[in-house]
Amino acid sequence: MTEYKSNYDVTIVGLGPIGAVLANFLGSYGVGVIVIEKESASHQLPRAVAFDDEVMRIFQNIGVSKEVNDIVAVGENAHFVKPDGEILVTWDRPKKISSNGWFLNYRFHQPDLENLLRQRLNTYTNVSIQLESTVVNLEQDENSVEVEVKDATLAKNIIFKSQYVVGCDGAKSFVRSKIGGNYIDLGFHEPWLVVDLLIKKPESNKVKDSFHYCDPERSSTQVYLGEKRKRWEFRLNPGDDPHKIVEPKNVWSLLSRWIGPSEAELERAVVYTFHASIASQWRKKRLLIAGDAAHLTPPFMGQGMCAGVRDACNLSWKLNEIINKNVGDTLLNSYQTEREVHVRKFIELTIDMGKLINRTRTDLLLGPAKNSIKGPQRISNLLPVLGNGIGKREKDWEGRIFPQAQLESGLLMDDTIGLRWALFSKIRLSQNNIKRIEQDFKRLDVRILSDFPEEIYDWMRKKSCVAVLVRPDRYVYGTAKTKKEIVLLVSDAMKEIYG
Repeated sequence: MTEYKSNYDVTIVGLGPIGAVLANFLGSYGVGVIVIEKESASHQLPRAVAFDDEVMRIFQNIGVSKEVNDIVAVGENAHFVKPDGEILVTWDRPKKISSNGWFLNYRFHQPDLENLLRQRLNTYTNVSIQLESTVVNLEQDENSVEVEVKDATLAKNIIFKSQYVVGCDGAKSFVRSKIGGNYIDLGFHEPWLVVDLLIKKPESNKVKDSFHYCDPERSSTQVYLGEKRKRWEFRLNPGDDPHKIVEPKNVWSLLSRWIGPSEAELERAVVYTFHASIASQWRKKRLLIAGDAAHLTPPFMGQGMCAGVRDACNLSWKLNEIINKNVGDTLLNSYQTEREVHVRKFIELTIDMGKLINRTRTDLLLGPAKNSIKGPQRISNLLPVLGNGIGKREKDWEGRIFPQAQLESGLLMDDTIGLRWALFSKIRLSQNNIKRIEQDFKRLDVRILSDFPEEIYDWMRKKSCVAVLVRPDRYVYGTAKTKKEIVLLVSDAMKEIYG
């Protein structure tokens, strides 16, 4: 039996963290959304365990940062350590507020995060969620996609139409199979044992740094997940049986160097194969993919989920422009070109970290990764530029995330802007200037700010500019040095978005 239902603006396939973030963004924009999820409830075991300051800023922009802040722990530095205890590399993540307005690193329990994101979705009347359902067919024409869904609870298929379909359905993505293309292999595929522990005495779990043990005999990683949890990861050696290594006695044998059953309870032990790859095609007309459906990242930087959340942020404002403002969907051509270059930088550095952990290389980023009189090599968070797309890329800061400062009121800057474009200008535009581009400001929905914190003035001084136009995803579109250039900057954005 087949039932025909009403239509939607966007269908999201998959309600993991990436699908939930995208649905929250689109819900905020007033876009009509249906989310199709094959499971009956969120997955109750941890997978992703860390995210960074930019992702926390994204959570802020969908209105859940306060709730998320209640379920996370602030992470600190990561050290790459030789078997003799010598530190090769320290990844500095000091416990201070970053230019994004948040701490550099957070540790979390993924089921808690997913539950929060789903609770937020329940506040939107324009977002529907259909659980225990599987997309079984997608047929698109020039105007829409016909979506066929098998509903396990009703034991029947449902068909409806949607303007766009976004696959947030993981590495084995059905939506990607309909788009076509293949995975670009970036040369890292390794089986690792992942062990999650519940700490019996949380007060004893005080070290918040992470440790990567660079041992050619058995590479391993130890990660702080808050007072109640810790994770260890062990690279499988060629002779290891993946079925036997997960047995409790073998797991505790591997852990015995650090911790024993009297101190912790084994929550789970599972073998994952860590991959590094990127899909060659992220879009085919009205079908798109995001997150693990588009790229796979080994876990050593904690950037797998982060990359997918950035995908959702990038894609959401473009879908809003198309659906709510009747912009042509050529705007979506910039989605993969911007995001693929950005995520590739993270994946390549993660691969280098994996090689360092395995001792198949001895340097990382800049110079030799070894102790000297000055100590170990130190690295900091990676801040890559977007690939070519919407906005200028003439200067180094264009296409990079714009800083967020705290206002005198205590509010963070993004909270006063909303999900829209923003023009920060040190000089006040005359009525004549504004009149010339008044329609551009209205159609783009630009918030003009001429009074802002000192950190933003300082950013402009260093860039020798008087104004900066920032996209809804908080990336810099371009900068201007004069009133005339400000007018041209907004006009250029209009032409690029609306044609």
